[in-house]
Amino acid sequence: MPAGVVCAAPPAPPEEVKKWFPKAGTRDAPPKFRMVCFHCAGGAESIYTSRGMRQPTENPMVLWCRDQGGELMACELPGREQRRKEELFTSLAPAAAALFPVLAPVLQEPVPYALVGHSVGSWMMFELIKLLMARGIPLPKVIFVSCFPAPSCPPLQRPWRPSRKMDDEGFKTEARTWDVNEVVFQPHNWKTFEKMMRTFFLLFDEYECAARPAA
Repeated sequence: MPAGVVCAAPPAPPEEVKKWFPKAGTRDAPPKFRMVCFHCAGGAESIYTSRGMRQPTENPMVLWCRDQGGELMACELPGREQRRKEELFTSLAPAAAALFPVLAPVLQEPVPYALVGHSVGSWMMFELIKLLMARGIPLPKVIFVSCFPAPSCPPLQRPWRPSRKMDDEGFKTEARTWDVNEVVFQPHNWKTFEKMMRTFFLLFDEYECAARPAA
């Protein structure tokens, strides 16, 4: 890591931080560590922070961070929950570039941190790490990834079918292989979710693993 690194940017406005990290709270003292988490393509930050249909009790990660004196920062991409009216990203590199000026100043603080990526969130994390490396930002102490192939996996070896050219029924069939809740496919819901889901799928269907960006 280059010596004498300074902040890549001044701290982002609080409202911008709140937009990307809705549940991140204010602190009286620096945390012992941070867990920065990235959700799956069709998910939201609540998979790490909230109760829900599949998580009826307090999220274990919230409890663990609280008990250990850490800070949980779960990222929320546009188009989800509180950001549902914002335009969706169709590729991950621009999403990471938009997040970078918000998160990089936080990661410059003398607090060790880990990055957590679930499903396509692991590729979002990868894109962010490339930017951190290129611009001399301290790197995480550890990363955690789950339920996805490596970003370098060639398109023909990815364990799914590209969906852009699928008709309606073909896309539903493909979506079911991702364990999408059947409620989504009911006619009155499908009118709402189809366009959104097709956009979500582009994040991994058309992802290209590029080289590390220039500083």
